Amino acid sequence: MACIGIAPQQYGTTLSRGAIVSNERLNGLTTDNRYCWPVSSGTGKSTLARLLLRFFDPTQGRITLGGIDLRELSSTLLYQHIGFVLQEVRLIHASLRENIALGHPNASMQEIEAAAIAANIHDHILSLPRGYDSVVGEDAQLSGGEQQRVSIARLQW
Repeated sequence: MACIGIAPQQYGTTLSRGAIVSNERLNGLTTDNRYCWPVSSGTGKSTLARLLLRFFDPTQGRITLGGIDLRELSSTLLYQHIGFVLQEVRLIHASLRENIALGHPNASMQEIEAAAIAANIHDHILSLPRGYDSVVGEDAQLSGGEQQRVSIARLQW
């Protein structure tokens, strides 16, 4: 069982705005559970999510998965073990097939479709001119909710 850890019991990062997030204490989180942090606005929830997804790295301390510093993991390997659906979804400029299979590049079309069905986005994808080959931002103009469903499909593995 892998654990998500913050070592040495804290992390810090300086964001482009100059804000510093530090002294977060999150020990013993396991991949067998889901977690939420129902805390006040501005306490670092989104920053923590972005750190876990490696949108940026801590400037001090380290964040680990199963005892391995996230900076040592490839994004493909990382996304096989951790997933988030953020309020502001980031899809890559690629086909919907590739977006759903992010982190699982060898996924079969059947697995991709099953993930899309589970996320309730399959029918919409089929309605697009090129279906799963439609490229995000080109022939796949998705609403925020549809983008979230594609992101949810990524988590179905």
